[in-house]
Amino acid sequence: MKLINSFWNRLVSERVKFYISWRLALGSTLIFWGLTWGFTATFEMGYDEELPLNFNQLIAFFISSFSGLIFATFLEILVFKRIFRKWAFGWALLLKTILSSIIVIGLIIGGAYFYQLVFGTFPVVGKIRMNPNELFSIPIFWGIAIYWGSIIDLNFFFLSVHTLTGNTLFAQYARGRFYKPVSEGRVFLFIDMDGSVKTAERLGNDQYFRLLNEVYFDFSAPIEQYGAEIYQFVGDEIVMSWDLKSGVERNRCIRLFFEMQRVLEANKEKYMNKYGAAPSFKGALHLGDVVSGEVGFVRTGIIYSGEVINTTARLERLAGSIKRKLLISDDLFNELNTEELHYENLGRITLKGIVEKHTVYAVEGFR
Repeated sequence: MKLINSFWNRLVSERVKFYISWRLALGSTLIFWGLTWGFTATFEMGYDEELPLNFNQLIAFFISSFSGLIFATFLEILVFKRIFRKWAFGWALLLKTILSSIIVIGLIIGGAYFYQLVFGTFPVVGKIRMNPNELFSIPIFWGIAIYWGSIIDLNFFFLSVHTLTGNTLFAQYARGRFYKPVSEGRVFLFIDMDGSVKTAERLGNDQYFRLLNEVYFDFSAPIEQYGAEIYQFVGDEIVMSWDLKSGVERNRCIRLFFEMQRVLEANKEKYMNKYGAAPSFKGALHLGDVVSGEVGFVRTGIIYSGEVINTTARLERLAGSIKRKLLISDDLFNELNTEELHYENLGRITLKGIVEKHTVYAVEGFR
């Protein structure tokens, strides 16, 4: 049951990938059907004859492409992301291409039988009946296989881009969200490894990097589950953010931090056995207005500019100096449902380099 819940949470947290796939399925189906219709009319029927619109054929194409792309997305989320994360991109892409081709051939054959089951006859492309027993000897079969194999590869490419940018950034890039600088309220969470310098010196750079990489991989599920946008990785520090409404809803930003603590505890034995170290993280949360936008030309990036960034970073350093796991500012505290939190008011504190004083709260968990 625990494994099923883990898979389900992963699928839900990456549901945007399925939106990408079904849209690609619809677009590729219309293009494929249009090309098939156009070539059939042009080269077999002649220009002076009426062009037929075979709606059943269109539906069959869509079901096949939708099934193939959704299945490929399941593979990407549940299998490929874990297996290929340490592979060279070229080898990973080659294996995905081979698997995509096998998927396509299987779906073409399965789609033909499905069409025959629903409509009583095998589908017709042009004047060729797609009988599965004769498919491999029909040239158009290989053309269809190459086309849909390319579409599935394109789907894998979009999913990889989505993984690099994250749910929020991918959608906002697609809408041209960062074309002009925008002022908005955001919640920021900074987390940082305790004693990272000593740990790195003891493990060595290579082992320390492997440890960080494994921890970050284990963090990915809760980060996606709670809808956080990873702004940047800075060594052993992760900077995450939400829009104001999403971050404070159901204390989501607080829940993410303590879920990450739970992940560390659950994997403590694994880290000790592999690296001889059990990492722990401290964190800080703050909210405020920032200006966000795209910068750069040769290589572009999204940056957030505002005092909230500096304040959150100072809170995180304070958490380390006073040995507290999570500190939050009064600005954020006032937006949360504090009745379910176990916290301590540390009073008004002057943060280094910050003019305005903040009342700081140490959150220990949930009641």
